[in-house]
Amino acid sequence: DMPVESVSAAVPDAAAAGALPLIEVSAKAGPAPLVEAAQNGDAKALFEVATRYAEGRGMKSDMSQAAKFYEKSAEL
Repeated sequence: DMPVESVSAAVPDAAAAGALPLIEVSAKAGPAPLVEAAQNGDAKALFEVATRYAEGRGMKSDMSQAAKFYEKSAEL
């Protein structure tokens, strides 16, 4: 068994590594803080993005995208 310290050191921090966002969210989905929170898996932000797609706020209504983000928000 590997000590806990070694395991955490072996798993690079995604932000420090400059990794891509966990969830792909268009910059057109809302203000930068909302998009960033959604990209990082914030369930409330994902729900808001879904609602924006469903209602067509700031973009053309897209129920397929809305469903995708509603589902992601529910999974978290």
